[in-house]
Amino acid sequence: MQVEQFRSIACVAAGTLRATCDHDWSAPAGSLSWSCRETAGHIVDVVFSYALQLAAEANAGYVPLDELRPLPEAQPRDIVDAFAAVARMFAAVLASAPAETRAWHSLGMLSPGQWAGLGANEVLVHTFDICDGLGVAFAPGGELCEATLDDMLRLHNRRRDSLSAIEPCAALLELSGRETRA
Repeated sequence: MQVEQFRSIACVAAGTLRATCDHDWSAPAGSLSWSCRETAGHIVDVVFSYALQLAAEANAGYVPLDELRPLPEAQPRDIVDAFAAVARMFAAVLASAPAETRAWHSLGMLSPGQWAGLGANEVLVHTFDICDGLGVAFAPGGELCEATLDDMLRLHNRRRDSLSAIEPCAALLELSGRETRA
């Protein structure tokens, strides 16, 4: 995945989530046990963690830091703003990392493009979860889901024909263990 694709995904997700800030974010995020608020906080944490992992060029495990979490008084807009900020940080790390850079993930030593795909997957799937919980549509565009799906299939050594969904966003959700959407 290219950094511009990640930026586009983050921009679409942040815009969609900003439009939901007046909803009840204490609702469950789709089929997850987390609330929409907790899921959005997870997106902030994981995108920040991916930026840190790649920037550190970690080679033997995850950088040993605790989870980044919203404070109790943080409002949905604050969490979305934090997501947009860490997405910009991650994009800057991706853009500045030489192609030969590698950093450890449980899937192996990953390149910047593979980290971008993982980040895009987290953003897309969890934005779908939040929107599902809030009862709003999320339409990131098939080409963005397609690029992310291709990366995830390669990382997980899966074939496209192992999925029943044909549409890229539905196939990405299926690969992530979510119910497919039409």
